[in-house]
Amino acid sequence: MKLYTNGCSWVWGDELKDRENEAFPFLLQKKLNCQLIDDSECGSDNQRILRTTLKADLPIQSDCFVIIGWASIIRYEYYDRDSTTWVSNICSAFTEEYPPIHKYFEYDWFVINFLNQVLALQNYLKYNNIPFFFFESYPMYKEKDMDYLEHFDLIDKDTFPSLFNPDLIFMNYCKNNGLNNFMPKLHPTKEQHKLWSEYLYEKIRVLE
Repeated sequence: MKLYTNGCSWVWGDELKDRENEAFPFLLQKKLNCQLIDDSECGSDNQRILRTTLKADLPIQSDCFVIIGWASIIRYEYYDRDSTTWVSNICSAFTEEYPPIHKYFEYDWFVINFLNQVLALQNYLKYNNIPFFFFESYPMYKEKDMDYLEHFDLIDKDTFPSLFNPDLIFMNYCKNNGLNNFMPKLHPTKEQHKLWSEYLYEKIRVLE
């Protein structure tokens, strides 16, 4: 079996002293006794997560499981033709001070963009019969009264339950299970990664 993971610093294991023995992707690798392909990156945006997962050449219709921890919806990336590199626009998930370029975007644009990103990856994985599980690392969007949120019903509740139940968001799940203390920069501790790996392990067993 191959385990593929992608996401931001919450998946990568930022601030952990020994991420290869403490971050949940590596804990799952040990539990499942499988090969791990981890494309997570600190400060990642969801467009990079979508782009790199689609380019990962995942084995189609084979023994592979994909876990995606979606990042802040107000982050984004763009391609710099001068330097021929992808540039990620970093914006903390826990701030009201957005980068200056955000003045060109209404907040609902980021929500619609996130909806499209999730649906694109969900449909790609389903079409290729690759089992998967998505989760929100932390609360990401706030406007609940926007008309187009009804289109979130197009997203599978079984494979992305935290989108519909905030108690199942990585951060909230830890708090609800008595693990309220995070690292100095608000990343999960090794105890929280262990708890989350146990939750994901059960999901893999149901969905694989």
